[in-house]
Amino acid sequence: MSKWIDFKEIEEKPKTKVWAVLTKQGDTIGTISWYAPWRQYCFEPEPDTVWAASCLRDVEAFIKEQMEARK
Repeated sequence: MSKWIDFKEIEEKPKTKVWAVLTKQGDTIGTISWYAPWRQYCFEPEPDTVWAASCLRDVEAFIKEQMEARK
């Protein structure tokens, strides 16, 4: 899906999931999980990471895909 990052499911809860956002080399650079107050999946980057616009778009597209799957 993405040229520079991968998404790996790391936890499945009763109604939601949690994914690690990884570099192609396998380093964790963030997580995507359900944020109940906003009733949506949100991205939380690891501290001291640098993000290109294309990678942010890939994260956004992944979250949109997961929100659609949840409906």
